Amino acid sequence: MNICMCDVGDGLNLFIDRRMMVDFGGEKEKLKEHYRHRCCHYCYPFHHIETFVLSHFHEDHYNGLFLEDEFPHYYFHDLKYVYYQGIPIIVDEQGNNIHTKFLSYLMAMNHYMLGDKSGVASADLIDRLQQLSHSTFAYAPLFKGDTFTHNTRKYEVLWPPRRIEENKIFAKIKKAINDFEKAKKNNPELDKLAEKYKDIAEKYARNGEATAERRYEYPNESMQKVEQNRESNNETVENKKVNKKDLPEFVQAANKSLRDAANDLSLAFKSIDNDLLFMGDVRTYKSQTNTIYDVLKGQTFKVFVTPHHGTYADEKMQLINAKIALSSVGSRKLYNGYLKNEYLKAVSNHLYCTKKDGCLVVDINYSSLNIDMCKHDFEEISWK
Repeated sequence: MNICMCDVGDGLNLFIDRRMMVDFGGEKEKLKEHYRHRCCHYCYPFHHIETFVLSHFHEDHYNGLFLEDEFPHYYFHDLKYVYYQGIPIIVDEQGNNIHTKFLSYLMAMNHYMLGDKSGVASADLIDRLQQLSHSTFAYAPLFKGDTFTHNTRKYEVLWPPRRIEENKIFAKIKKAINDFEKAKKNNPELDKLAEKYKDIAEKYARNGEATAERRYEYPNESMQKVEQNRESNNETVENKKVNKKDLPEFVQAANKSLRDAANDLSLAFKSIDNDLLFMGDVRTYKSQTNTIYDVLKGQTFKVFVTPHHGTYADEKMQLINAKIALSSVGSRKLYNGYLKNEYLKAVSNHLYCTKKDGCLVVDINYSSLNIDMCKHDFEEISWK
């Protein structure tokens, strides 16, 4: 296995076996710098991407897809498979399904904050990738228990679950919904955007229904194709990107609540052979996502891509072991959070991050792995 974590500042851009890309986000100038200069020969490989995985719908994980035209996207021309986080069925205490409402509010806030034409949820992601690709590709949401394959290597999805009821994550989703409804009462623009994305969210809910019957093994004939079962939404709502500091307090609160809840639903997956454990931006609550570490207790992974850029910590993280841990870290705030994460040090003796080491390229062999760092000479780690 070959893994390349690019130094994109605040964000994540990860290549696996050169033709699988996980997320495409970061600081605009950093992303352009990599394309122009190719600071290491693995960054933006000559081989076109066949599989694209989006861990969750946050700007620092997808904004590279929406850069201006001067940044070519030729490496998506041969795209075959696209996967993204599924939105679970979310059931409140009265038994009402509220995941469509949550998703429409999340898309509306993304649009409002970023000034995008779209809310950059699944339907918008597929539309954008269709513009970039010269081929027909299949796409599907992923949930805990699903598997997918790239280059004959199989991956198991660990998170998000198919259904969420009363627990700490549900409480955060409910708070996000309540905070947004307070905000839209005082902001006609937010109210208009929420109505716009209601139909898109309902379409997503139908296509990505998180039922037990949809336990597919991807990719297969059950995946949707770009020409099938989709309708372009050509309606536009004029909007300009806003400055967070200028926002009313209730809008800031709604944005923060929605972002926090979306993090909790980020994709987490591992390769079946335990060469890789990817934790996305998943927070680790004692009553909920720590079950990921409980299930993985005692297992050793060769490469651990840390949760939320190495800043999320929990004592249950120590239930696993890793030969090396990689973190995509940009700002001083994130970097300081990475440095203070004592639990990562308990998981692995070999910690690397992009702010300190530059692009990180890992080649996994049978008994050792080589790490090539743009800012340093390569190291070889053996576990014989």
